[in-house]
This record gives sequence, C-alpha cells and structure tokens, in this order.
Amino acid sequence: MIKKYTRWATSLTGGGDGALDSYDGALLLDEEMALANVPGDKFYTYVLNATSGAAESVPDVIAPDNNAGLKRWILQSVHTKIDGIDLDGATDIGAALADEDLILVDDGADGTNRKCTMDRVKTYVITGLSIVYFASAIPTMMTATPSEIDVSHETLTPTMMTTTVSDE
Repeated sequence: MIKKYTRWATSLTGGGDGALDSYDGALLLDEEMALANVPGDKFYTYVLNATSGAAESVPDVIAPDNNAGLKRWILQSVHTKIDGIDLDGATDIGAALADEDLILVDDGADGTNRKCTMDRVKTYVITGLSIVYFASAIPTMMTATPSEIDVSHETLTPTMMTTTVSDE
C-alpha cells in the first residue's frame, strides 16, 4: 500500500519554508492533498494532479519549484476565514429571514466569532421583551418572562402579564 500524505503550507508560492511550491515534486504522489492556511483571510485546499502539466496560475494551479514534471497542485476550494468576512460589502439576502438562517456573533465582545441561528435571536429578543401599551392617557408597561409568552404561532400570546401603571 502506498502512503499518501496531507501537506501543509503557510504560503502558496515563493519557494521558501512553508510555501506550497517548496515541496519537491519527486516526493509527491498523485491525489495527495494540501491545506494552505495563508496570512490574511483565506484558507486553500489543493489536490496534486501528477499528469496535469497545466501552466502555473496562482492560486488555481501551482507547480512545485523542484522536480515538477507534469505535477501540479490544483485548487479545490477557497474558504474565507471568519475573521476576514466583510459584512458591509456583502450582498443583501433579498428574502425573508428564516429560523435556520445563520448570523455571526462576537461571543462575549472579545473577538471570538461564532455562528448563531436566527431562532436564537428570536429567543433572545423575547427574553428581554417589554411592551408599552398606550390605550389611555396613562402609559401602561407590561412585562413578561419568556415562559409566559407563546411564540409558536409567530404571535405574542401572553398567558400571564404583570401590569405596572406609572405617571412617568
């Protein structure tokens, strides 16, 4: 059985330590995988094609600097690191939000980015819900805990409310 390796890189080209093109082509086997975690906001996945011979075109096709022959690293996917996402420059969803949709959250406001479903947002909003009711000249503040509100039918149906009348 022939052992195939997953190669690691910290840059795509340049031939230096950690560069994808620095692997000696004589030691590479067809269909080996390479993962390149480069500075910036991209993470690349490559598969070696031992018979490609394609012209180098970074980042799509990368040839080993030594003993390349026809061997080429062929780009399979590019992933944007979560820290590199530009929400301001993104395209609008153009549709209604659904419970399964994902958003990014800076967990603890310390730079730890995590994903979250819109369903969690709905629960969070309802947790801190306060309703001001202006049916008369005196505003009435109604508050309820999440267990007192039924949102299963997408309407707020309080099962119990505490009412406070304030002159403020």
